[in-house]
Amino acid sequence: MNDKIFGYTWESIQARQQGTYKPELVPNTITKPQATEEDIKQLKTIGLSGLKTKGFFGIIDRLTNSNLIGVGK
Repeated sequence: MNDKIFGYTWESIQARQQGTYKPELVPNTITKPQATEEDIKQLKTIGLSGLKTKGFFGIIDRLTNSNLIGVGK
């Protein structure tokens, strides 16, 4: 017999009902993507506002991860 109900243990179900459930945290070992030379070239060519206008949010994310632009700038 399986000790789970719809994939959850009885203790997990009770904790969810009582509002005391604490989900397991996923370790943050994933490295963030860094900016490429092409990303830097785009930033110099059209600027941050141009990247936002064109919807190049992936480039903005990589530039932010590389500390080449600040959040909110």
